[in-house]
Amino acid sequence: MWTGPGCDWRAAIDAIAPDLSAGRAKRPIDALPFRVEQLDAQIEHLEELLKLRRKGLIEWNFVAFDRKALSPMLPWAFKHSEEYVARAIELEMAGKKTLQLLPALTRTMRKIEPHGVWHSDYGRLRNLWCGGTLLRLGRPHVSTHCLDDEPRLWQLGIAPHLSARGPNGVWLIRRGRKHPDTLALDMANFRAFYLVEDGAPFVITWVGHDGDYDDTTVLDLFATREEALQDLEDWQDDVEPSDRANFEVAEVSGSALLRLTGLCDVLRAGEIELAMTYRGREFAGLEQSSTLAEIVTALEALACAGAPASKIQAAGNTPQ
Repeated sequence: MWTGPGCDWRAAIDAIAPDLSAGRAKRPIDALPFRVEQLDAQIEHLEELLKLRRKGLIEWNFVAFDRKALSPMLPWAFKHSEEYVARAIELEMAGKKTLQLLPALTRTMRKIEPHGVWHSDYGRLRNLWCGGTLLRLGRPHVSTHCLDDEPRLWQLGIAPHLSARGPNGVWLIRRGRKHPDTLALDMANFRAFYLVEDGAPFVITWVGHDGDYDDTTVLDLFATREEALQDLEDWQDDVEPSDRANFEVAEVSGSALLRLTGLCDVLRAGEIELAMTYRGREFAGLEQSSTLAEIVTALEALACAGAPASKIQAAGNTPQ
């Protein structure tokens, strides 16, 4: 069909007048923060993410790296909570492009996870944790299945290697309002209280002894504000008033709990210890990490224990 009489295909193509205003046709995935080339994902999978967002199952925002974030970072500029990242850069524990990305990511995460501590799973720097944010670096995979019934995970951060073409930044993906985990927490009948020290949730570090467990962080939740203040008073009895830290009591309920679960290994609701991590399982003597359903049950029991007897009786008489 290309070489028959009258089939001058080259002349037919040359006769097409170029349209200087023409560009690439728009695609649904243009609504995503990054180019396809920056991600380890098929177009069909990326289009599925857009469908999940339209259904309210996930939501996201994009935080671009500004000029300050992209500037070099001196070793002593890292904070105590960022020691893991500083050591990774010093010891070159990753490829050159990942190491170039870490300073910008560190500065940005100070605003997103101001109380988060950095660590990695099994020493892999392509998957870094900062508080309750799981960061995937390099040419990252964008699967959101990890959000399902994972209490310690607040959000997923997608951060490709820096490039001249860009965009450069971190894409933050969270559960949406209609995600089953969000609905379960928002419908749960609980509110709890916790201590805040100088603006940060108060997390106690229990130091392991005799190889029983590694240093483990514990966040206590209380049924009432008064119980939280009493606990503070009990363990500060031996501390001079002038040496006491500045503490306040904060309240949490519903899906806002997910902002706290990534900050500790163990979430303690009254006498119940809930394991968020492997360390937390060892500390609490549990075989598995706690599920979202177990956390909701424990917090509802905690709220019931702190409610006045009249309210408990009324709740018990409510028709189901």
